[in-house]
Parts: sequence; structure tokens; C-alpha cells
Amino acid sequence: MRRTVPALLCLIFLLPQTAGAQAQQAVAAVVEPAGTGIPETGRIGFRVMRDEAEIGTHEVRFNRDGERLTVEVDIDLNVTFLGMSLYRYRHRAQESWAGGRLVALQTTTDDNGERHEVSGRARPDGFVVRTATGETAFPANAMPSSHWNRAWLEGRPLINTQTGQRIDFAVRPLGSETVATASGIKSAEHFAISGDLRKDIWFDAAGQWTATRFKAPDGSTISYLRK
Repeated sequence: MRRTVPALLCLIFLLPQTAGAQAQQAVAAVVEPAGTGIPETGRIGFRVMRDEAEIGTHEVRFNRDGERLTVEVDIDLNVTFLGMSLYRYRHRAQESWAGGRLVALQTTTDDNGERHEVSGRARPDGFVVRTATGETAFPANAMPSSHWNRAWLEGRPLINTQTGQRIDFAVRPLGSETVATASGIKSAEHFAISGDLRKDIWFDAAGQWTATRFKAPDGSTISYLRK
């Protein structure tokens, strides 16, 4: 399966209060929040399908405290054959946002026995990601590859929440379509993503993540059915 599955982060770290006014203005210029698409229920959930078989779930939970936002992501996948597990994937992530900007990130991933840990925090002039292999500096407007905030479709720098690497991608809008959800058929905007990230993704009129579809390495189709 594609290794660019998103995930998120942990404790809230506020930006340093001692940062110079010039640096703070530079950050403010790039972090104006777009429509974040957070539902009133504070939760987005998907059933994950491999062709016609359900293989797991993908859950995103939101908790607001004033201008601070904590986002938690749980992904649990298990591909089986004749009762035997062929592939397991477990991802846990926590993102912290303040004033529309990502300020902290923490993720753990078990990709069929291969383990990854990613952490990151904001600095006045950027965002630094740490993994077992070192640090990577991102611009201040970087976003995690958790997909829920459609602002990443604007081409903002995208952090792979499993590996900590940068994802290079392009977006092609395909217009409005109807998509199936557990609560019925809904209208949503379709976007085709290419580059390091190859998938189709849909967002409804409220900016909420509604569906996803992509090809697994074995040729099967992975699709997300909104609960």
C-alpha cells in the first residue's frame, strides 16, 4: 500500500514570545487559515475498503480551545486472506495548531512491523521535523499530510507524517461530482493528486474531507467511505 498515509501530532507548543517583530510578520503573512472543514461533531471517520472488502478505519478527531486546535488521527488497517493477516498498518498522530498555524506534530507508525516516529515544532521562521535520521526544515506554512484541511491543495509544503520527508505533488481540479457516503450520496469537489502522492480526493461544499481513492502496489483499489 502507498506509504504516504497521513497522521498527526502531540502537545501544544506556543511560538516563542521573544521573536522579533519582522519574523512574526513574515509568519503571519503565510498562515492565514483557509476553510478547515471541521464538522460540528468534531470527528471525521472513514471505512477503508480494499476493492469490495473492508480492511479498517481512518478516524480524525478535533478539539478546540480558543485559537488552539488539537487534531488526533488513528489509522488501523488489516488485510487478511483465509483468516490470516497479510498486512497490518497502525498509525497514531497528533497535530497542534495555534492561530491557523501548525505548531507541533507527533506521530508513530507500525507499517507491517516497520516502525517510524516523527516529531516537529514551529519556530518563528519555519517548522522543524525530527526523525531517527535527523532534522528537516520546512517553511512556516507547512502542513501535515493528514488531508483533512483542504488548504494543502493550494500547494503548501506537505510533511509526510509517517516518514517526516517532504511530499512533492501537483493538484488537478476535476469539478463537482456525487460521491457515496454512509449517510447517502453527496456532492463534492474532485481533485486528482500526482507526484509523490498519487490519489483522488473529494471535499464537500463545507470544505470537509468526503472521500479518497488510490491504487495499492498490488493493483487493488483502496477507497475511503465516509461514515
